[in-house]
Amino acid sequence: MINKLNFIFVGGVFPKDEEKEILRKSKRRPQMAANNYQWCLIDGLDRNLSEPVTILNRKYIGSFPKSYKDMIIRGRFFSHTKGADDIDLGFVNISVLRNIIPPFHEKKFIRKFLKSDRKNIFFFYSIGNRNLRIAEYIKRKSPESIVAFYIPDLPQYVMLSVRQSAFVKMHRHFLSNKVKNTLKISDINVLITQHQAEQLCVDLDKCLVVEGFASLGDKAFTPIVSNQEFNIVYAGTLAKQYDILDLVYAFQKVDDPRARLQICGDGDAVNEIREAEKRDNRIKYLGIMNQEELADLYCKASLLVNPRKKGKGFTLYSFPSKTIDYMLAGRPVLCQQLEGIPSEYDDYLIYFSNEGDSNNTLEGKIAQIMGYSLDELNEIGKRNFDFIANQKNSRMQAKKILDFIRKKHPELES
Repeated sequence: MINKLNFIFVGGVFPKDEEKEILRKSKRRPQMAANNYQWCLIDGLDRNLSEPVTILNRKYIGSFPKSYKDMIIRGRFFSHTKGADDIDLGFVNISVLRNIIPPFHEKKFIRKFLKSDRKNIFFFYSIGNRNLRIAEYIKRKSPESIVAFYIPDLPQYVMLSVRQSAFVKMHRHFLSNKVKNTLKISDINVLITQHQAEQLCVDLDKCLVVEGFASLGDKAFTPIVSNQEFNIVYAGTLAKQYDILDLVYAFQKVDDPRARLQICGDGDAVNEIREAEKRDNRIKYLGIMNQEELADLYCKASLLVNPRKKGKGFTLYSFPSKTIDYMLAGRPVLCQQLEGIPSEYDDYLIYFSNEGDSNNTLEGKIAQIMGYSLDELNEIGKRNFDFIANQKNSRMQAKKILDFIRKKHPELES
């Protein structure tokens, strides 16, 4: 365990007491996956450190007026757990301004950490432009401070669902170059797939792959109690690029009155999903859900599906976080064998393919799984739950990160 340390988590979570208000004020789907992912990571770090991390927070919300109701986001202090002194930064929530205004607020608090007699680790969630600028500032002022990045996405694959204007393409190119330059000064880079290192041109010696985290809480395996209705569930971004409409089309080919398809989330495919809902009363669009509602939805599911297909570039450099959420729900999980999924998952996930036998297609696999007995479905679900709960829980995954930091910086133990 690393002691006597300022461990600063620089991210964009929704404070627990504000989550419902943030959802209410969001006009478009908020970044719930990133929010949940960060909380899992924070939980794991807290469980391994002698003191809780300090969150230096700037909420990942949409901009005013199109995506969020508030133009001014007010800062405050909060505590995510007993003994934590967290900082929620305020900002002007206008798209251009919030991205170009220098990070004055962050620097003010960072200087306080640098003046302390403790060792500092600044752990950044994501490689956005603002985080890169802060990291460069820290290394200029305090070269001995440790800068670490957790890298869930590559810059060339952000904003793929946005119209590809000249500005968007220019921004991605600029950010990609800035990332490569800034990562030369970082001390630790935590990747979600090994392929990311090739694109980032980073030193492999300071890279660790940790594909995801599961926050167990008080979760326990709950079996499926009936298959009179077979609920197929997708939860996440409803983007056409993620092949959600393939699931809708495949489901419509499944000729079984027990079948139900329940979809929640937001994205550019919502209108098509709502049209399909009108044509087929077995399809239900449920809108945006919070974590409690999702947990209830998963509990009533018989099968959880991710229709995303491989071979799209970004699938090489990403690990869908919903994979862990699905498996922890204790249900069979149907997906493609994406390039970013580690081979250790192959014994648990059910893969479909676009090639070969029609039984291996998305609709073929759905029909096949619907033929399983209740005992078979629960056996698969229990194995999924146990694998994630025992091997991918947030405490163990965060320990890998801290062990790696300690290995590269043994002075932290002194």
